[in-house]
Amino acid sequence: MSLLPLALLTPLLFRVAYLDFAILKIPNRIVLLALSLAAVSVPVVAPEEVIWRIAAALIVFVILAVLFAFGLMGGGDVKLLPVLVLFVPPDQWMNFAMMLSATLLAGSFAIMGARRAMQARIPTGWKAIDCPRAFPMGV
Repeated sequence: MSLLPLALLTPLLFRVAYLDFAILKIPNRIVLLALSLAAVSVPVVAPEEVIWRIAAALIVFVILAVLFAFGLMGGGDVKLLPVLVLFVPPDQWMNFAMMLSATLLAGSFAIMGARRAMQARIPTGWKAIDCPRAFPMGV
């Protein structure tokens, strides 16, 4: 598989991380751009692999939609994560899950540390730090 789709996705993911940290929102246009990039990269993926990726993305979407319905997940995360699954080859799903888990854990500790350090100070203007009930998974 060509790494070009992933290389093109990288700037979008940096933008997602920044916006999710700053305003706790993942804009639809970025998710649509990532989805478009996944769609145009289909020719470099084996046809049977495309079917598995789409099936996995649908399963991830359903699971996250249920979590969203219970208020455990943000809408942007529900939109973005299934799109990201489209970029992951089936033989790398376990690695993707472990990396996602590790980065969520590290991000949680980093944000909690930043919130604790900034408790007695003025607001930072970064919603991820100033809003104690939210966690930006896009970061």
